[in-house]
Amino acid sequence: MAMADLALFAAALPFALWATWSDLKYMKIPNLLVMIMAATFVVVGAVVLPFDVYLWRLVTGFGVLVVGFTLFSLGLTGGGDAKFAAAMALFVSHDDWLLFMVILSVAVLLAVFLHRVTGKLAFARPLTDSWESWGNKQKFPLGLGMGAALIVYLGLRAFG
Repeated sequence: MAMADLALFAAALPFALWATWSDLKYMKIPNLLVMIMAATFVVVGAVVLPFDVYLWRLVTGFGVLVVGFTLFSLGLTGGGDAKFAAAMALFVSHDDWLLFMVILSVAVLLAVFLHRVTGKLAFARPLTDSWESWGNKQKFPLGLGMGAALIVYLGLRAFG
């Protein structure tokens, strides 16, 4: 499935970068981003994936959305993060869920560290002074780690 992996990487990359930037700057992952990302998967996935794999990924994405909304309703995650997680799930192979969760865990930990360190660097402040994520000490832009994890995972799939 090398061609499928390359197509999914190319399809998801702009959305992962957009989510990362948007969450850093505004502490929001736009609904439009998630809807276009999911729609992109619906089209690209239908073309490059076997039908049974495609359907299972749609079911999984819906399941992640239900879990994400539950976590959001309990105040445990942001709404944008929950929706982005569901859209991301569409791009992850069922055979790789454990690998993806490890990549996601490492990416989020690194993102927290790098975000906090970068926020303290004097030369970075003029570039990011108006960015919501550096002014908000109570919340963390989870889209930073989530977007990075998706890029790394899909890059590994596409390029070995």
